[in-house]
Amino acid sequence: MLVSPCLCGFAFSPTRQLTCHQRSPNEDLSRIPVAQPDRTCHYCGTVYRSLPLWIPSRQNCRRFFAILFLFIAFSNHIAVTDTYGLAVVTGNLVPVLIVGLLWVWEVYRPQNSYVFERLPAWRYWILPFAFLAFWSPINAQLNPDFNPLLLLTSSFGVMYCPTTPVIIALLTLIYPRVNTIVLRTTSLVGLIVGLFNVMSYFIMPGYTFWNLVLHTPLIFISLYGLLIPTLAKTNLSSQVSHQKRTR
Repeated sequence: MLVSPCLCGFAFSPTRQLTCHQRSPNEDLSRIPVAQPDRTCHYCGTVYRSLPLWIPSRQNCRRFFAILFLFIAFSNHIAVTDTYGLAVVTGNLVPVLIVGLLWVWEVYRPQNSYVFERLPAWRYWILPFAFLAFWSPINAQLNPDFNPLLLLTSSFGVMYCPTTPVIIALLTLIYPRVNTIVLRTTSLVGLIVGLFNVMSYFIMPGYTFWNLVLHTPLIFISLYGLLIPTLAKTNLSSQVSHQKRTR
């Protein structure tokens, strides 16, 4: 069953029960309670996100990313609602689940080499965008909130849109020692989801411009993840040509 986010507004009550109500086409989205993980979820997520730091190993990173996408696939796109009963956003769940399964494949057939070497300066442009995605400085009203504590309690590791660009950025920094199928699939799904969020700004009342800005890392970094093989090859060819001319 495909349920459009335009039709439903989700909110966690103090008893952590999920509620849903149908909105009219002219209703302001900003008045609809939006799903926001509570503080307990945030702090648990902080511990959960820091696990790779406790056990620093390449295999642990692979498992961590696989768990992230599998968790996000089900937790972000399935809900029990008062109006619709069991609601499954299949249009999002299926592609994110495919990405998660590919990361499981990477766990058992590892190709990503998490060894960072010095790169050309132009390849570090993604770092500010990845930091913005990780921080996600936004409040429940979809307005800016630059509280530094959000670096510990942000939606990274809990929500798809802040998590994906950070992971893709990491893969681009170790390219070409990556699983290209995983990189391309993760980037393609991220780009599609990001573009749908751009559309939401124009069709969903209450979807703020700042929320759109916070989705630019997902769009730009995902597109870069798709194009980096071509860009890296072009840059390498330019360097070789320059070296030949200087000899």
